[in-house]
Amino acid sequence: MKTTLKRIALLLPTIITKNGTAKQSLELAKQLEKRGYIITFITFVYIEQTAFSEFKKFTIRSVTSSKQFKFLIKFMPLVTLEAICLYIQCLVLPIYINILHEQEADVYIANDWFTMWVLGFCKTRRAVAIINDVPERTKGFVSKIKLYFDRKYSKIVKKFIVLDTGNRKKLISWLGDSVENCTEIVRSGIDASLYTSFKDIFDVRQHLNLHEKDYIFVCANLMARHRRYEDVLQAFSNLTNKYINIHLVILTKLDFDKIYAKKILDL
Repeated sequence: MKTTLKRIALLLPTIITKNGTAKQSLELAKQLEKRGYIITFITFVYIEQTAFSEFKKFTIRSVTSSKQFKFLIKFMPLVTLEAICLYIQCLVLPIYINILHEQEADVYIANDWFTMWVLGFCKTRRAVAIINDVPERTKGFVSKIKLYFDRKYSKIVKKFIVLDTGNRKKLISWLGDSVENCTEIVRSGIDASLYTSFKDIFDVRQHLNLHEKDYIFVCANLMARHRRYEDVLQAFSNLTNKYINIHLVILTKLDFDKIYAKKILDL
């Protein structure tokens, strides 16, 4: 008996930066593909030059052409371009209807609150929403409007996925008690088996000319304002006043928010 392959559509607001949401969706897609699923990404705009290279292996349905946004990369941080694209989408939600109707899938996975809006607005069935960062909707008139649409469009979602119990409580407070029974915790992590042995060993201490008994603090994350690198630097500064054999290593990329990156580099 021949088994019908299942199709899964993964929705992202944009695919233009190497951020955590993009990486999470990409890893999910790779794991699902290994299990035999057919994967399609649906997004507002995909810019190949600034996105993770692995996206090229998948089918990507983009609402708009990247040509309309490529020239903006030279004049603004990627985080600003993402925000612009998001607000444009909020004003033109109907543009997604044809794409979702054409892209028939067994499951539609929204990664964040906006793509949850897309599925809700288009009345898409078989919807799942991954919510890593529960948005704050407590300040101002605009937040109240967003909260209205959050709750309206979340009704279409059959299952919510969050990272931990804290986010689960926030999500229930955000969307209401009705989502409690359809919210599941899936903790993020790494496949430890991939890191049990290395062919090439890079000696960090030797490379940085450090003593073997020196302490190295490593901070690896996106250089973004909400990661609050200034707090890291302040904490490390407090330590250096007491100890001399400690060092801070930051692993990041500087092109996501160039203005913020310069501020941190100056500090």
